[in-house]
Amino acid sequence: MARVFVIDDDPLFREGLELSLEVQGHTVRGADCVEDAIAMMSADQPDVVVSDILSPTEHGIAVLRDISQRWPDLPVIVMSGGGKVDNDLSAWARSLGAVMGFNKPFETKDLSKAIVEIASRSGGSSA
Repeated sequence: MARVFVIDDDPLFREGLELSLEVQGHTVRGADCVEDAIAMMSADQPDVVVSDILSPTEHGIAVLRDISQRWPDLPVIVMSGGGKVDNDLSAWARSLGAVMGFNKPFETKDLSKAIVEIASRSGGSSA
């Protein structure tokens, strides 16, 4: 399965998502902010990043920008709980450089399936 990094400022949501993805066979790490995520990913680059696109402290566009500058081939999946995000999150996310988008709430099995597919296309460690 894939090595996944989850970025979300909501610790309960992030930890729940991390646990669910681990149960589905992924190796998962997480952080609540871009700075911590970048530092942790510099030491151990994942196959796929899953990041909240909107948060009270930072905008997910900064995550996409920072990751694409450091690791241009690292795929990012964004997720959103709503707010100002267009109904077609996937199209909006792709226009910003992400490979896919999920509206919260979503089924983690669907996210896991997308992670496996994306990691296998990008040469990640998924089976």
